Amino acid sequence: MTPQCPDNERGSRLVLLLTGLGWALLPWLQWMPVDFERGALLLAFGPALLAGRCFAGREWTRWWGTPSLRALLLGGLAILGCATASAAQPAPALVQAAQIILLGLIALLAGGLRSEVPGAARWLTGGLMLGALSGVAALLVSWMVHASPHHTRPDLLLGFYPHPRHIGLHLLPAAALAPMLAAMAVTRAGRLTWLAVATVLMTALVWSGGRMPLVALTAAAISGCWFARGQIHWRHIVPAYALPVATGVVLSTFFWTEAGNFGWWRSIATVANADD
Repeated sequence: MTPQCPDNERGSRLVLLLTGLGWALLPWLQWMPVDFERGALLLAFGPALLAGRCFAGREWTRWWGTPSLRALLLGGLAILGCATASAAQPAPALVQAAQIILLGLIALLAGGLRSEVPGAARWLTGGLMLGALSGVAALLVSWMVHASPHHTRPDLLLGFYPHPRHIGLHLLPAAALAPMLAAMAVTRAGRLTWLAVATVLMTALVWSGGRMPLVALTAAAISGCWFARGQIHWRHIVPAYALPVATGVVLSTFFWTEAGNFGWWRSIATVANADD
């Protein structure tokens, strides 16, 4: 039986507030003395999931009632179960499976809020973007304080990220969403604002030196063209992705450093020397 959702606007807004704050505060939990890899999601979204479990339950019911989505859910759970059961180290595999299930619950909560609470999409997007931009700000401050033309310890340039790969993992959702919002904007000011946000995020992504984020962004652009067909022409979507990436490539060169493997130029070198 699906739990009863708050029947007043204040209760719904509280759940929405907790969810948005979870997105915004998630990266800052890396500075806390906790096991970020295993406990951050629960700390950031635990209160929201508890208060808004009804929204997640209703969204699950909607998904389960759609045959194609039900098949997708069952397939995903089957793959997760087989991977966990066949893992060489069962305990870590179970922990990772729990994290994936927790991510699914957060997605159900966000979907339920977007469907039932007016203005939820804007608030959730704001929390996601605020968390991502705060991560970029932390990187910029670290670079300004610690960057040196001589030798700099790579870990001092990471802001609150424990590893360069975490930069891509954290910024990628916001970086993939911002260009779509730019393509969907109905005003020039809105389009320019989202393009500026996308450019900032793309600059940090390409500076981090990762290769997979750019692959994922390409996949996001292709997916956006497919799912938005009939609503937004691909001629609006492709430039909304290509312009921030190209600008980010140029801007990231102003933050050149010899430390670590930062920068798209290092990514190219890594790929070129992969067979050496």
